[in-house]
Amino acid sequence: MCRDDFPYSAKKSDKSRSPLWTDKIFLSSEFLRNSESLTSESSSELVYLILTDDQLIQYALADIEMMLRSCGKSLKDYPPMPRADTSLVPDIQNSLIHDKLNYNRQSLAEEHVRLMSTMTSEQLKVYDTIMTRVNENKPDVFFLYGYGGTGNIFIWRVMSAALCSKGEIVLTVVSSGIAALLIPDGRTAHSRFCIPLYVDEFSTCIIVPKSPLTLLIQKAKLIIWDEAPMMHKHCFEAVDRTLKDILKSVDEKVQGCCF
Repeated sequence: MCRDDFPYSAKKSDKSRSPLWTDKIFLSSEFLRNSESLTSESSSELVYLILTDDQLIQYALADIEMMLRSCGKSLKDYPPMPRADTSLVPDIQNSLIHDKLNYNRQSLAEEHVRLMSTMTSEQLKVYDTIMTRVNENKPDVFFLYGYGGTGNIFIWRVMSAALCSKGEIVLTVVSSGIAALLIPDGRTAHSRFCIPLYVDEFSTCIIVPKSPLTLLIQKAKLIIWDEAPMMHKHCFEAVDRTLKDILKSVDEKVQGCCF
């Protein structure tokens, strides 16, 4: 990315200082692009923000902080990094739960009705079986098998729309990053559950007790894991141990359940 791509002035780098902070335009390029689209939204002409280098850094750090919070992290977890200005970061007790509930429920309810009207009898049977257990608030595990293109993701979309339109939380994960792009609000299983890169029969997920991610998992109504056979069994065992440990504080009866 070239410095000339942006109409903001910045002094040349001082080689005696850290390149991360002297080349401020690289750190804040994403913020500048977002700002351009926002300021020009209501105008046919492009409107440029006039910001100092220090202001660019603070806004960029605030963007990074919000992105990290969506993953259950924060700039304070990386000591070499400076902190963002707290006045630029929304004061949300649990940003993960907030993001999961920040949906247009009316739009999701309409989407649910529309998708339900196009389901086949076989898809409807799968939907009813799973949703009955979910609505009864009873833990269970279902393995949905189907060839590519037979509508597996379609069923995930219908169930997600049904629950999210009622203000419930659905965690949708997949085994690969490319597949995550095909599912609404999809994340890789490693990202969502903090599965270690190297796992064995004794591994557990790296989730801190009482953290925002822990509270999110406790409030989740349904967990959907697409492309499950692509993962090693030790990954599932690590998630199983971790979920048992997280949820036993909510209900001791789930300690013996298999996730």
